[in-house]
Amino acid sequence: VWFAFVLCFAWLRWRGLHAMAALAGAAVFALSGHMMTQLQHQGLVSGYTWIPLGLWGIDQAQRERRWQPLWKTAVASALCFAGGFTTFWTVFAVTMLGFALGQDRRWRMIAGTGAALGVSLALAAVQLLPAWEASGLAMKAPRYYGHRDPWFYLSFLLPNYFDFGIDLPVMTNPGFDYFYLGCAGLV
Repeated sequence: VWFAFVLCFAWLRWRGLHAMAALAGAAVFALSGHMMTQLQHQGLVSGYTWIPLGLWGIDQAQRERRWQPLWKTAVASALCFAGGFTTFWTVFAVTMLGFALGQDRRWRMIAGTGAALGVSLALAAVQLLPAWEASGLAMKAPRYYGHRDPWFYLSFLLPNYFDFGIDLPVMTNPGFDYFYLGCAGLV
């Protein structure tokens, strides 16, 4: 959480915001409801932390009109992927591409951002063989693989608001067991 705050503060200061505005913006990002409700989810928090660095790379590439600053986006993406929650990496990638879409020279920025995301997968591949080996040792819980219900996958794109009251039966919301804002909320 602290590192997410520092990265966001550095990016906002680079954008020329006053120190107090950068402090407030970084606090809103690092202490957001999404971060606070997911603190027990190490993979998500590890991925979320790198969003400001990825956005900074796109922002700097746009401002300087050169592709080299996209190294920040590639490194942020690789570190997000290495955080261990590949589903959140998808959210990260959609967020980066959405931010690139909003820039001037949008098609160049989308192409550059897509290339940075591709390079990041090559960087993150260093964990592929150890993860593959370790996955053979893991017990497969049916809850986490083989979902056939399209609503399960749609919940990653659309916000899902379910009643998780403490007095509800456990099976009230089967398969939808957390509050998630979806890609749209992060974009």
